[in-house]
Amino acid sequence: MIRPLVLFLPSWYPNRVTPTNGNFIRNHARVANRVAEVLVLYAQPDANCKQFEIQDTTFEGFREVIVYYPKASTKLSRYFCFFKYRWKGWRYLKKKTGKPQLIHVHVAFPAGVFALCLRFFCGVKYVVTEHWSGYLKKNTTEMHWLHKFIFQHSTLNSAVSKHLMADIKELTGTKGWKTLPNLVLNTFFKKQETGDRSKTILHISNFNSLKNSLKIIQGLEVLLLENEEIKLLMIGENEGEKDACRQYVLANKKLNAKVHFEDVMEPAYIAALMRNATCLVSFSDYETQGITVLEALACGLPVVSSDIAPMNTYKLEGVVLAKTPEEICQQVRYFLAHPELADSLEMQEFAVKFSEESLILKFKKIYSEVL
Repeated sequence: MIRPLVLFLPSWYPNRVTPTNGNFIRNHARVANRVAEVLVLYAQPDANCKQFEIQDTTFEGFREVIVYYPKASTKLSRYFCFFKYRWKGWRYLKKKTGKPQLIHVHVAFPAGVFALCLRFFCGVKYVVTEHWSGYLKKNTTEMHWLHKFIFQHSTLNSAVSKHLMADIKELTGTKGWKTLPNLVLNTFFKKQETGDRSKTILHISNFNSLKNSLKIIQGLEVLLLENEEIKLLMIGENEGEKDACRQYVLANKKLNAKVHFEDVMEPAYIAALMRNATCLVSFSDYETQGITVLEALACGLPVVSSDIAPMNTYKLEGVVLAKTPEEICQQVRYFLAHPELADSLEMQEFAVKFSEESLILKFKKIYSEVL
């Protein structure tokens, strides 16, 4: 069977300037390449660029073309560069592989603007998968006309979660949406027999202020100080509240040996930690999907989450909700008192919905429907 040629056109994608930006989109490309011949086109301004350059590489069987170009100094020149260098990348790919049968936009804006141009001027239809939390009702009550135009002229729209899909449908007045969740890498995130779990509490995030990482430390402080065995391990980028969290811990000498910080880790190492911890704590103001929570469930790790969608829709014994920092402490105590809740088959079966095998079927259905 000949696989259709599909061009991924993402608004975010890992590159040498921002290496972790859009990792989940790269994971989608990895899965989609099982049912289509996937090409990725991305353009990135780079302060170290003197002139534009095209990086053409292969990642896990699919082609990635990233155009790097000098940073523009004015708003007008940024708009010009946005189109100019994507057009150069488009012409380069078209010469190498021919015209794709379909464009798959990830994160509607700004990549969808270029997809609109390719639809109207080159006759290539596009579909959109939305990941951005900015379209949640919690964050907006209306959508810019251009963003709306992108969704309205897409052949098919999808979102990574049901609540994000529902909010965008309401904002755009569009119909016929599908869910296309982010991938849980079940090659890493899976249950293994590891014996008794340690009394380690995990928090994994980018330390954005919306993740409320400092509130997690404050909520668990009493528990950490009263039990020698319990430790809190906080993993993520050195941004946002991470420095404030470190300063809070340093100011309280008794917490110094109880709270530990690590930088971003490879998935295999994160999975190993998840298989050995007591629980994961996530206390975000909102999430589009909460991929870290799903990875934890796949490893059989119980989760304490803030009372937000989609976690408050999971009817699982291994997921409990907390509305305040004090409730975080109460719920962690609950998991410490009930270690039998870890490694439940119920959690792992739930996480299968986000496995590679499940997503292959979803990609196949979307592409067969529009091609």
